[in-house]
Amino acid sequence: MELRHKRLIMPGLLKTALLLFLTVLITGCSALNNTDQHAEYQIYGKSNGDYDGSTGKMDYQGYTYKVVRIGALWWMAENLRCTKYNDGSAIQEVTDNSAWKSSSIGALCDYGNNPANGNVYGKLYNWHSVKTGKLHPPGWHIPGDKEWTALTDHLKGISVAGGKLKETGIEHWEAMNVGATNESGFTALGGGNRNETGAFDFIRKYSYFWSASEKDDNSAWARKLGYYGTEVLRYNYSRNCGFSVRCVRN
Repeated sequence: MELRHKRLIMPGLLKTALLLFLTVLITGCSALNNTDQHAEYQIYGKSNGDYDGSTGKMDYQGYTYKVVRIGALWWMAENLRCTKYNDGSAIQEVTDNSAWKSSSIGALCDYGNNPANGNVYGKLYNWHSVKTGKLHPPGWHIPGDKEWTALTDHLKGISVAGGKLKETGIEHWEAMNVGATNESGFTALGGGNRNETGAFDFIRKYSYFWSASEKDDNSAWARKLGYYGTEVLRYNYSRNCGFSVRCVRN
């Protein structure tokens, strides 16, 4: 009788164990896939959960961006290159220096008005385009000044964070590229800028990134990285300057 009782119980235990195994397997696969779709983009292929160095991809306006988790935020690991706002309207491309200088609306350009540079370094945007609130993909945003500060704090301070953000080597930076490790995965390139007069400066020497935070009626906060060291510098610049843009996930 005792043996028959055990034989009756064992199938139930096996069934429970099998169901538990399948539940864990399905849950695990879902966590690994972690597909998140909104409007024109998706994130997929996260390799390391929600930890530093986790990577993925994000599709937007026909281009696939690399993304990386640094601290609490997912960041684009490439410079923005979209030519339309997230409502589908076109961003004005301005090549003439005088028109760039006098513009009071959103505008973009390639460094040196050379599309080959745009393909490598992304577009340069004036801050008027940032201010529209429509430059970023849906579900993302352009980081404010405090988020940039949180990023450099997470990377142990402004004196060393630049090295951890810069791409290594000299393909997109001047010779030396001091202290570059890119251990964050951010992959900052020396994309240069277009200044408020319309002139182009400092490709391969400096990275400039807009924040979403204005300083006053004429300027906004940005971050600057250089080939010569590991610092991340915080400055306010004219809204008519053309800088690179990165986005963070909401």
